[in-house]
Amino acid sequence: MDLLIGLIAVVLLWAAVGHVRRAGPGSEWMLGSARYARAWVRASPVAALMWLVVMANTVMLLGLPRSLGEQVLEAHSTNLDQFGSHPLQSLITSALWIDPVDIPFVTLMTLLVLGPAERWLGHVGMPAVYFTGSATASLISVLSANRLLAHGIITDDLDVQGMIDVGVSYGSLCLAGLMVYLITPWRRRIGAMIALPILVQLTMPFFGLYSTLGHLRAVLLGYLLYPVTLIPSIRRRAATWTWRFHPAEPAEPAEPGGEAVTRP
Repeated sequence: MDLLIGLIAVVLLWAAVGHVRRAGPGSEWMLGSARYARAWVRASPVAALMWLVVMANTVMLLGLPRSLGEQVLEAHSTNLDQFGSHPLQSLITSALWIDPVDIPFVTLMTLLVLGPAERWLGHVGMPAVYFTGSATASLISVLSANRLLAHGIITDDLDVQGMIDVGVSYGSLCLAGLMVYLITPWRRRIGAMIALPILVQLTMPFFGLYSTLGHLRAVLLGYLLYPVTLIPSIRRRAATWTWRFHPAEPAEPAEPGGEAVTRP
């Protein structure tokens, strides 16, 4: 299965390159999209690398029987079994594995959260906040699961010992919570800080109560990481940061005896 997917990807890439070289219909759009993607990766290399790692893990899962794939996910999950035997591994690697059905969600989070956050927080700051938020929210969730079950807050048949708990949502939502501080007008910032948890709660029918509580904790952790925004380099980048990615225009050819001009 993995080999078949790889062959299909190579054939599609080869066909796209040939189409562009022949200047076929839409080739200009394809070339422009490729340049935009290359500029995006150069601006957010860590976010791109994390997405590739998650996709590589997912492709591997697609080549396994469903039961074996669930065992792999369980081995990388943040549950009591894994936390008891491999605490550090479970807290970190759980943020780099997903169920294959979550591929669109991961891609959306990479484009809308991880990439923009890296351009603000830097190549070290973004993954530091991501894994801190993911690990902390996961740890709080798994340690509080039995208490929530005992008080009837969670009534599902939840196996906190060996449950599957992986994904990028905790880390991404922690970053999203921190990014509200990029909103300069304080009224809009407060509005965003109120709206974000409400939006997270609206997703409860899709994720369930246990995961939604973890998502809310991740957002709150992002709010609590406000001191990160006071780091001088991050404050300087915030002054020129924009939500929308604008790749730099290529330099115009230099005239004889002149210098190349880069368009703004």
